[in-house]
Amino acid sequence: MSTPNTGTRTELPFTITLEEPIELGSTTVHEITFRNRLSAGMMAHLPVGEKTQKMGDFYPIISKMTGETLVTVERLGYPDLSKCISVVSSFFTSGISPTGNPAS
Repeated sequence: MSTPNTGTRTELPFTITLEEPIELGSTTVHEITFRNRLSAGMMAHLPVGEKTQKMGDFYPIISKMTGETLVTVERLGYPDLSKCISVVSSFFTSGISPTGNPAS
């Protein structure tokens, strides 16, 4: 499966097949697999309250949840990054969202 189910928490492991594979030297990354659950330490850098988050705020979380390097995450094309952010966001379906507001 390569598209997260919006509105519900994504079941792990979850693999995204990249629309735009990433060249890293002699290696090509064709897919990214989310294996690690979202933990408090991964969210420690996120702003809380009325502040809004930036796309880059998700990069360390994606890296930690997938085991991919930040270099790999930073090279994701927008369609693939959007899918990765959807996976991370699915873990905010209850409680408090990264903006500090109740999650919908």
